[in-house]
Amino acid sequence: VGGMSVAEAAVDGVAALKAVLRKSGGAGVNDLDRSQVTQATPLMLAFEQCPLQEVQRVVEVLLDHGALVNATDVSGNTPLMYCVDREPNKQAGEDKKELDPLKLGWTKTLLDHGADPKQKNQENPPENSLDKSQNLNGRNPVSDAMMTALHLRKLE
Repeated sequence: VGGMSVAEAAVDGVAALKAVLRKSGGAGVNDLDRSQVTQATPLMLAFEQCPLQEVQRVVEVLLDHGALVNATDVSGNTPLMYCVDREPNKQAGEDKKELDPLKLGWTKTLLDHGADPKQKNQENPPENSLDKSQNLNGRNPVSDAMMTALHLRKLE
């Protein structure tokens, strides 16, 4: 944890993240990771690389420390787009059946914190960031469920 950045800690898990944030006084929560081509924020990296069972808690810690839910990387991708695009890490033993319900919870957390589902990126801007990934049938059940959750949230 000594010289670890917030971005590195967000990928490592909640214990490392809390230790780094405690040491930094909460600074660095929105820093771009310039060691990566995408220059993602710690929140984006949590969705992309953090172990599945740690993501929700890491995201909550980052949000509690002021992580920006509508920040963008160099391509205009937001944390919500990273969330939707998360694929299972087969080497870590993750599978799609385990991942899909978790994505719904992560999406709700981001939306509850003000994430803009209509924000567009720079590469083929989608009409809606939640619709950007589809399977061969043109439908993505996870995106469909997330869109339903978003619609129900708007009705509340």
